[in-house]
Amino acid sequence: MSEIVYDALVIGSGAAGSFAVKELTAQGLQVLLLEAGPAVGPKDFDPARKKAPASSINIWERARATLKGQPIQARAAFFTERFSHFFVNDRKNPYTTPKGEPFLWIRGRQGGGRLHSFGRVLLRWTDDDFKIRSRAGKGVDWPVSYDELVPFYDEVEAYLGLYGNKDNVATLPDGI
Repeated sequence: MSEIVYDALVIGSGAAGSFAVKELTAQGLQVLLLEAGPAVGPKDFDPARKKAPASSINIWERARATLKGQPIQARAAFFTERFSHFFVNDRKNPYTTPKGEPFLWIRGRQGGGRLHSFGRVLLRWTDDDFKIRSRAGKGVDWPVSYDELVPFYDEVEAYLGLYGNKDNVATLPDGI
């Protein structure tokens, strides 16, 4: 049996993972991409499964999901029963956080990553996000600024075929 040696291992085929693989392979590296779930295709977006929400916050859908084992995942902004298969079962995939520091980890197991879990929305971080620790008096911030990352955001959005509105909201920078 031959042994294959890879230069890099990328875990997850979401927005970050898929772009990392693109960049690494373009440089000639041998890359192994691991994904925890199945490929996503037209069957996952079956229009026959679409129904109008009973309320703007989908309270009954979220309650049913909680009973089925998705109490944390059902808190995601874009959660609906139609797309609940894009979210893990919290009972089967538990995690812990330090006492007094809760964190709601929205997780999916499918090709394409959490973009499917987040309604295919990819928000840009701002300096508010990069400087949050010092503003809260809790330590050192990220060593980058939003302005330094703009060209990289533009490149990734163009490659992934993302698009959106020009909303001119300072805390949610417009993409391409």
